[in-house]
Amino acid sequence: MSEPNSDYAEQSARPVIAARQNPGDPSAWGAHLPLFLLGLAFVVFLGSQLLLTQQAAKSEDWQLKNLEKRIDATKAAQKQAEERLQQYATALKQAEKMQEQDKAFFSDAFELAKEDEDTRKVLQRLRINVNEPKESEAAVKK
Repeated sequence: MSEPNSDYAEQSARPVIAARQNPGDPSAWGAHLPLFLLGLAFVVFLGSQLLLTQQAAKSEDWQLKNLEKRIDATKAAQKQAEERLQQYATALKQAEKMQEQDKAFFSDAFELAKEDEDTRKVLQRLRINVNEPKESEAAVKK
């Protein structure tokens, strides 16, 4: 009687030993290996996406800080431009005022030169002449 039981034990142990001796056999892993690999790939994918998201957030933070610096620099440049514009406007008003004074002075000098010989000689020596307006300028002024 002991013999039939020992044969049964040997036969039932053989497939288990065969599966353990050949781990690459698909019957040893069954459906677990593809599911394990699919899960591992999914975990790697999620991890890479997490890292990319963190890097993107750092990049966006840097861009925001850089943008704030550019905005501050632009505001400072705009303020300087407005100050210079006011300075140039003041200088332009002074130049226009001096031009009017010079125009009045030379008009008086030319009027005086018509009557006074010394004034005429001074204007000729300095080569100061009255320029008649061109036809196009005269048409524009009318």
